[in-house]
Amino acid sequence: MKTLNHRRITVDIDALPGTLCLHNVSDYIGIQVLSPTALPLFRSNHTSNSLECLGAENYSISQDGCIYEVTIRNNLFWSDGTQVTTEDYVRGFLAVLNSKYNNHRILLKDIANYCEFIKGNFENKIGIEVIGRKLIFRLIHPNYLFLTFLSAINFSPKHHSEAMLAAGAYSIDKVSENEIILNRNLFFSLAKTNPAMQVDCIYYIKPKSRYESLQQYEQKQLDITCNTMFPYEQLPLFQEKKDFYREQSHIFMLLRKEKKCHPLLEEKIFRQALLFSLNRANLCTDFHNVLTPMMDFFFDSSLNQNILEPIVDNLYNSEIAENLFQLVFSIHNLKQINLRVAFDDYFPNKEVLEHFAIELKRYNINLELIQDNFLAHSISADLRLHLWTSPVHHPFPIYLKEAYDRDFVKNDTWKTYIALLDSYQKCSDDNKSQEILEEINSILTSEAYIIPLFKMQSLYLQRNGLEHFKFMPGQIWTKEEL
Repeated sequence: MKTLNHRRITVDIDALPGTLCLHNVSDYIGIQVLSPTALPLFRSNHTSNSLECLGAENYSISQDGCIYEVTIRNNLFWSDGTQVTTEDYVRGFLAVLNSKYNNHRILLKDIANYCEFIKGNFENKIGIEVIGRKLIFRLIHPNYLFLTFLSAINFSPKHHSEAMLAAGAYSIDKVSENEIILNRNLFFSLAKTNPAMQVDCIYYIKPKSRYESLQQYEQKQLDITCNTMFPYEQLPLFQEKKDFYREQSHIFMLLRKEKKCHPLLEEKIFRQALLFSLNRANLCTDFHNVLTPMMDFFFDSSLNQNILEPIVDNLYNSEIAENLFQLVFSIHNLKQINLRVAFDDYFPNKEVLEHFAIELKRYNINLELIQDNFLAHSISADLRLHLWTSPVHHPFPIYLKEAYDRDFVKNDTWKTYIALLDSYQKCSDDNKSQEILEEINSILTSEAYIIPLFKMQSLYLQRNGLEHFKFMPGQIWTKEEL
């Protein structure tokens, strides 16, 4: 009987996950916490910007780009010791497909019979087939992002029972009001680490404040501080330390209108005025440049390859914003406009909105900031601030989901937009892909249903003696100093 040695590390998080269901999780905290329990077929390495096989042993793509054959490894095991099968992976995909409000379901839309399946027409089976250790995905057209989409942790296998088992490196052991404990999957065989240094337990704890987190770290009660709640004003004191890390993430901050919103938000010129009124670069300076401004709907300043060229914010133009706001005020005979903006209570949502509220005040736009319960979204508002994660380095999957699920009026512009989204996924030529993105960006700028704000950075302290660990599936934590 395999046993644990109870080597453990402690990591703090700014909230508990919105769900512990691996196949439905979409909030960035949940993805961070549950990633060690996941085993998707592929893993996206954000550092090297590459795709790695994880649950998959190998794969092949047909000449027409419509059939993907993925062979799973034969040494994958659940945390109870039973073997992971291709049927378990299919069960995981079906769990996503059968969840109406799943944010990742849209990533599977190019699989044959997707539309019929999600409508409940099961006569035409979804285009996923099992032959031995092979999973065969049949697509309606080529999609060069498909394998990257499959790196989302939601596409992990699902056990046939309701037991809380995991196929990844760790499994959930305990959940309480302020902590989540993961135990190492003793049957996980993919990580090549020194058994004497393997960490058996990961303790996620929720501190009372950002400052308590730093204090606990200094007192050696924490091994890793939360990577999304580091106090920005403390940055000068820590950024030169060897145990301080600063990295780009794939978390995007966006502002989006709610379905039941102020009537003016249904008017394109008012949405455009809001889009052009927000000075992201100015806020970044006030926040010690730890938020990476989105220069348009796809390009963020971290992607600027030529540091000699100034970064141009294509989404900020105070003159255009002023003219559009004046036009709105004139048409509706208004002197000021009041908007309710909802946000989840974790750093730096409130601080960002407070900054923008000051900026908008000079246009006679008043923001009432409303704190909602974490991920509950139970409070009515005109706009809502969102933090979304993406399996790729820009928010394309977010715009893809919004195009089908949300506010776009189904007119000729929408049809063109949908066609461009499909064309981008079909395209294998980098130059052509960039041209398509520019066309998509033009439509998103014109419609302004979403206001992109920032790409988040990860700032955290990590104890010396721990290997430089990423919150990615398929890794065993190791610790040299026990």
